[in-house]
Amino acid sequence: MRAGARGVLKPKGGPKAKFVISECEPDRVYTDVTKFPGARLTFRHTAAPKGSGSELTVRVWLDGPVALFWAKTAGRGFRTSVPADLDRLIALAERG
Repeated sequence: MRAGARGVLKPKGGPKAKFVISECEPDRVYTDVTKFPGARLTFRHTAAPKGSGSELTVRVWLDGPVALFWAKTAGRGFRTSVPADLDRLIALAERG
């Protein structure tokens, strides 16, 4: 993966959404951005050494002039799908 790479995701219960990787530092940081009309959804994943393992932090934000609209409409399934998505991401990272 590299910054500038593009992909498509299909959230459970939601429409397909194109994203672009805006930041990628292997084993440290991964950020992807999805643009909606009038808003932008950003996921930033960071990994840092902690004890004998790593600590994974995920920060998600939605900004733009109609972000509140998208938060209300697209956010419905978001709360239920994100935990499972993050569990899969952690399992993938742990496999190396």
